[in-house]
Amino acid sequence: MVYTRPSPDCWNPSGEAVNCAVFNTRDTSKLYIAADSKVYSYDQRNLGEALQTFAFHADEINEISVDEKGQYLVSCDDSGEVCCVELSRAKCVSKVTPHDNICASVQWIPSRSAEVLSGGMDCKIHHLSVYKARPLQTMSEPMEQQGVHIVNPPFVNSIALHPACRYAAAALGSGAVNVWRLGGRKAGFVEFRNLTKHTQGLDVSSLQIITQWYLVVTTASFT
Repeated sequence: MVYTRPSPDCWNPSGEAVNCAVFNTRDTSKLYIAADSKVYSYDQRNLGEALQTFAFHADEINEISVDEKGQYLVSCDDSGEVCCVELSRAKCVSKVTPHDNICASVQWIPSRSAEVLSGGMDCKIHHLSVYKARPLQTMSEPMEQQGVHIVNPPFVNSIALHPACRYAAAALGSGAVNVWRLGGRKAGFVEFRNLTKHTQGLDVSSLQIITQWYLVVTTASFT
């Protein structure tokens, strides 16, 4: 379900569960909704009918993200596939399957128009070039951490990036949050800090970078 303002309204565009909804970064009247294996484009001023339907995935889509210029949309699904769509032509311009199983999160890297980060249930984060359709760098989350007893595997549930493209953070199923620092123009990510303040049995499900030093973290207990 999606809620709109100023008149709180609720509508289900496809009848399927909605996993993600984002606005176009340059034109906020355009709303994109991921439901099952499709992405629907709407004008929020008239939500009666979808403007476009993108059907480039075979499996359920988990997250979508629009680049800072509002020109491309990237999506990830349960098969581990990442797809990049050119919005003006409604065309899939690249596909890559970097993950061994479910890809839970994908986000554009600010100021790097052709690069994204993806994270999945294979406990890996991939730094991808959507034009070259291949990983530039792979960061594996360790199954064990020194001095910390891990109850849940470090599945990568969510990825957030600093607006100035300096840091990236990953929310892990192990209860940790890993923070990575981005190097120079052509450099990759270097691990910066590991936050393990959450108690055993907590799964970090989502996060958002507010400023350089502040994170908002959502956790869920499985014990």
